[in-house]
Amino acid sequence: MIFVDSRTGSGELIGLFPKNLDATISTLEYGDFMFLGYGPDRSLLTIGIERKTIKDLVNSMITGRLSGHQLPGLLQQYYQSYIIVEGIWRFNPESGILEARRQDWEEITVGQRRFMAKEIVGFLNTIAVKTGVIVMYSGGKRETVQLVCSLFHWWNDKQWNEHVSHLSPTKVHKGYEGEVNLLRPSILRRIAAELPLIGWGKSLAVEEYFDSVTEMVNAPKSEWRKIPGIGDKIANDVVEVIRKKKKQEPLAESK
Repeated sequence: MIFVDSRTGSGELIGLFPKNLDATISTLEYGDFMFLGYGPDRSLLTIGIERKTIKDLVNSMITGRLSGHQLPGLLQQYYQSYIIVEGIWRFNPESGILEARRQDWEEITVGQRRFMAKEIVGFLNTIAVKTGVIVMYSGGKRETVQLVCSLFHWWNDKQWNEHVSHLSPTKVHKGYEGEVNLLRPSILRRIAAELPLIGWGKSLAVEEYFDSVTEMVNAPKSEWRKIPGIGDKIANDVVEVIRKKKKQEPLAESK
């Protein structure tokens, strides 16, 4: 089921969804669309999608609403978030000013202010690179709905490990400095890499030793010292950091 926010900006799109796809009006705190999708081990994950027309995007940049309110909410509430930028826009071929297609190409302004198109590209790229929110583009309302439906099917029609179209038959590609594995690291390894003196290098040994995040965060110093490359000091620092972190907020179980 796809939940469509009832407010203006998303609710009016409910009639564009295919009849064979269960879409329903709801009230969402963040995002315009939301659904559940299957993650690793068939776990259910929340997926949120924010729709922004190009004019809305520019306005939200000026007011700070997207970066100050909507984006933090998306990141907090959903496992994976998307922003769909809707509308046909371009760099003016001569000046680089942001223009949108209506009857003809027109500059997008807020008050008297004009925008360079590279400002929009830079803003969206910062969001994608720094937060992990995926930015997608559509030409209009119907295409936005088609994108939402396509994302819903991606997250629900296959098992997590069946999404392998990005891989070569060997699942390893050659990069500039050697082999590059295109499989996303586990949550356990990503958490381990953030621990003191573990880093990305030692996180692989941690991932191979522990079976789950819960096992890792509950492990005593004696277990940490059994991991290759981890001595007394690292084990002590890691256990102490985890102890303090657990008092602040529980770590979710995953692998």
